[in-house]
Amino acid sequence: MAEHFDVEVVAIDLSINMVSIALDRAIGRSCSVEFEIVDCTKKTYPDSTFDVIYSHDTILHIQDKPTLFRSFFKWLKPGGKVLITDYCKSSGPPSPEFEAYIRQRGYDLHDVEAYGQMLKDAGFDEVIAEDRTEQLLAIVSYLLLRRSATT
Repeated sequence: MAEHFDVEVVAIDLSINMVSIALDRAIGRSCSVEFEIVDCTKKTYPDSTFDVIYSHDTILHIQDKPTLFRSFFKWLKPGGKVLITDYCKSSGPPSPEFEAYIRQRGYDLHDVEAYGQMLKDAGFDEVIAEDRTEQLLAIVSYLLLRRSATT
C-alpha cells in the first residue's frame, strides 16, 4: 500500500509471525512503513492521526467492536475514511455446526447490517456496509485455478 500510493503506513498486528512476513516483504521496497506488534484494542494514538484506517479480515477476532470503532473515529482526521473487509455471518441464528465453529475459533461474527450500525453508532455518518461474498468467491476461484495451473 505504501509503495503503490506513496503514503506513510503504520501497520499493526498482534502476530509476530505476520509482522515478520510483512517485514520480509518490505525489504528492498521504496516505501515508508512502521511495523508494530500490538493489540489494537489496547493501543492508543492521538486524535486525528490518520487519513485512512484499513483493516483486512481481522475485526472478527475483536470482541468489543463498538469500542474499537469509537477509537477509529477519534484517530481519523476530519474527512478521514475507514475501510474494513471482514468475515460476517448471515442474519439470523447460524446452524449448530457453524455456531460450534465460531465458538471454537473464538470469533465474534455479526451480519453486515450490524457492522454498519456499529460504525454509525461510533460516529461515522457515511457508512456503506456491503456483502461482497460473490466477489470473494470469484477471487478464490481464480486463485485456485491459477494454483492448479502451476502445480
